[in-house]
Amino acid sequence: MNRKKFPIPRYGFGRLTAIATITLCLAATSAEALEKTYRFYRFVTIGMKNDNDTIQLGEFTFSLNGTVLNTNDRNANNVNVVPVTITSGEQDPEGFEGPAEVSDGDLETKWLKYLPFGEAEALTFEFESPVTIDSYNWGSGNDSVDYSRSPVSWRFEGSSDGLTWDVLDVRFDYPIQNADLTYQAGFNVRDEFDPAILHFRIDTDTSAGIVLNGSPVGLEWETVSSDEVSISPAPGNVDTSSLGVTVNPPANSTVEYTLTAGRTGVTETANSTVNVRTVVGGEATYQFVRFTATKLGNGTPDGFVQLAEFSFVNDGSPVSVSSVSNPGGDSNDGEGVENLIDGDGVANKWLDFENAPVIFDFGEAKTFDGYSFYTANDLPDRDPIQWTLEGSNDETNWTRIEDVNFDYPTPPRNVSTRDIPLPGPSLVARLNSFTGSSQTLLQGEPLVLSWSVDAAATIEIDQGVGPVSPGEGSIVVTPAPALGDTTYTLTASSLGGTVTETFTVNVIPMPATTTIAYDDFISAGDELSLRGSTSISGDVLRLTPDEGGQMGEAWFRLRQPVADGFEATFGMSMNQDAPDGNVSADGLAFVIQNSPAGSDSSSNGENGVATNALNIKFKSFGFDPFEASQLQVLAGTTILQTRSIDLTPGTMLHGLPAGVEGDPYPYTLGSPAGKAPYQIRIVYIAGTPGHLDIYFNGIAIVQNLDVDLAEIGAVDANGDAFVGFSARTGGYVQNNDITDWKMAYGDFSALPPFGLVKVNYRRDYSAGPAGVPVLDIVWNADGEVNYELESSPDLTPESWTTQSFHDPVAGQIGVRLPITEPRMFYRVVEVE
Repeated sequence: MNRKKFPIPRYGFGRLTAIATITLCLAATSAEALEKTYRFYRFVTIGMKNDNDTIQLGEFTFSLNGTVLNTNDRNANNVNVVPVTITSGEQDPEGFEGPAEVSDGDLETKWLKYLPFGEAEALTFEFESPVTIDSYNWGSGNDSVDYSRSPVSWRFEGSSDGLTWDVLDVRFDYPIQNADLTYQAGFNVRDEFDPAILHFRIDTDTSAGIVLNGSPVGLEWETVSSDEVSISPAPGNVDTSSLGVTVNPPANSTVEYTLTAGRTGVTETANSTVNVRTVVGGEATYQFVRFTATKLGNGTPDGFVQLAEFSFVNDGSPVSVSSVSNPGGDSNDGEGVENLIDGDGVANKWLDFENAPVIFDFGEAKTFDGYSFYTANDLPDRDPIQWTLEGSNDETNWTRIEDVNFDYPTPPRNVSTRDIPLPGPSLVARLNSFTGSSQTLLQGEPLVLSWSVDAAATIEIDQGVGPVSPGEGSIVVTPAPALGDTTYTLTASSLGGTVTETFTVNVIPMPATTTIAYDDFISAGDELSLRGSTSISGDVLRLTPDEGGQMGEAWFRLRQPVADGFEATFGMSMNQDAPDGNVSADGLAFVIQNSPAGSDSSSNGENGVATNALNIKFKSFGFDPFEASQLQVLAGTTILQTRSIDLTPGTMLHGLPAGVEGDPYPYTLGSPAGKAPYQIRIVYIAGTPGHLDIYFNGIAIVQNLDVDLAEIGAVDANGDAFVGFSARTGGYVQNNDITDWKMAYGDFSALPPFGLVKVNYRRDYSAGPAGVPVLDIVWNADGEVNYELESSPDLTPESWTTQSFHDPVAGQIGVRLPITEPRMFYRVVEVE
């Protein structure tokens, strides 16, 4: 495979990449400052802050016995002047921001130098005669922090003739004081150093970090202060520096090569690692390819990502890309994703602040067997070091074709990875999930293990389960696990290696209580799983106390047969022990869930369980009737319906007394402690789909809402689920109490006959805190009959007039009427 080369421009904000992870110690064996006398000294830059490609220094000083030498009369007093000529390669010493600026006594002026660094470009000091020093120091320039222009790795050397140099100090990844216009603490001249590795990396002139089985891989490195260097695994002992040693990693493997540098008589060693992967290779045929960086040079999947170029090949020939997109990305003008395929190489780059995927469109399905990319000009924290490639022909269904799940040795700035072969059969298996039907299981209940794995040739589960089918599947564990903890390990294998995942189940004895029929909770025991802040408080189930920042859950440990219909009734009280004028918060939820954690599931407080759950949310926090008495039905986090209890005709709330602004909260579900609990009735009627009714003190708040428990994942294959409650408080507080709870199962579709349910005289607070008087009328309706609400001032036949007309409803009809007359009679009439 050929390596495409582009000219590398100088970028003011670039940096030189550190290729491998390096662990070393550069503390001097002796910390004492030594006096050294040379005519020439030089400062050799090795690495910059954030691996930038630009160095600047405001000043550079030499000292002896604590006195700074007055080089070139930097003190501006013409006393003990030490003349010195300062150079850096071919740079004009006296030019703008030239080397001479480091000895003018002014941090505001500076020497600035772009790549390359190295010995030929070192900051070199030539004195008229030998000068004795025991330390040196440097000061940063005016914008070193913003542009990462301060060195962090360097050598300081002395020479008598300018040809042969002695190392006087070495610093590597030194923790500098990173501030503008600031001197460092100073550095002693030394003669003994621990070994260090300047770099250890793939030789990108000959190799990529992923190669075909049987291919050699070139490695290169450079060390200082070492006389013993080895690489493991083979080749073992090597020279202290090399530009061409090859290794032969075994087939279908990911090998970590470790370079160790030492020196005779010194205990400390330096170590650096490089990862190499070998694959069978293969080809893929798709119209679309999606590239996703899953880990960046900053060590996380989050941050800015950038590349200069991206290309595909097939049998060594380029594969043209028609267009490219970056959905969800955010780029500066001139740094868009189109730069990846413009053929300009390192002349520009793609920079995305969101690390969003890149989708390449070939225009039609094309075959390719490899790919490569060029790194950008600066900031290797933005390099992708782990990534995936997926193929698709419709941009909807994607197939994983590459998974670099190890830290790839991404090359330096503006350098190509060389062509990376697709793995083919060596694609590493991906274990998407491995779960059990519950983390806590009652003795005698079955345990169902489920898994989702792709690209695996074989899958096995220990504990006597044995081989299972690849892909997705589940199995009932036989024999059932014993009391206590049992851990199951799933191992998925492919040519690319193995991946494992574990699931631990805790089996507990069957509790004495096996049905949900609580008149109160005095006798509640182990049949309830109480989590977080939840406890039994007297005779109530207290999901959260009247304290800030609380969250808790309560689950009945036995699954319940809810899919064929159920009725749940419970008393609910969101109360404050001592109302202080603040609104209550936040709320609670009744939950039907089939989460893998089962009766150990965590929650999102009043929002319930995020997945595989039906959540019925009662929210008390808010400053208007809609927010502070909200009932919301959610499938996981998807809102199915939102209603206000206070704004529903027929409801009456306790409310809370005056708040901090002087107004009461009569419309909140919160109440003072001691008030009667609200009675909640929830009915699920099975069907395709089923439907849900929710009653508050006998008033239907939600009616005939389509819900399919199986479709939203809230029940298992048998139609069973865990049931319970979750709640939360925040900065505002309340006791979230359940006072009683009963569950019944079967068909609850029968409706009561036509008749009056409730008449309320109350105030409506939707128009403001004072409220206006209204009359609520609620009646049970027949699903096949129309209705008229009529009014009369005196009950005479001719005085009845129609107030409203209502279509058939299978449930309740409620009307809220403004009170405008001192006396009025109302009736509901069935209309043919």
